[in-house]
Amino acid sequence: GYIETSEPSVITAYHFLSNYLSTEHPEIILDYIKLAFSQVVAGMNIRLVCGYYTDEAHMDVNYHLIAVIYFNLQMEPEEVRSLKLDVY
Repeated sequence: GYIETSEPSVITAYHFLSNYLSTEHPEIILDYIKLAFSQVVAGMNIRLVCGYYTDEAHMDVNYHLIAVIYFNLQMEPEEVRSLKLDVY
C-alpha cells in the first residue's frame, strides 16, 4: 500500500535507484519522489513514482518514471526490478 515519501525505506530506495541510474541510464537525473508504495514479498518491493529530467537545460520539463526496488529479508536494497520512463 501507499507509504510516506519520507519513510527511511523510501529514501533508501531513492538513493539506490539514483546510483543505478547513474551507471545504467546516466542521461536521467532524478528530481523528487512523487509517490511511494510497498509490497511485502520474500523481502519487500518499494515502488517509486519520481520526477526526472534529462539535462539541466530542461529541468522545467515534467517527466515521471516508475521503478520497483527489491529489498532482501535484511531490508537491504538488492535490485531494480522494473523501470518505466515517461509515464503520466
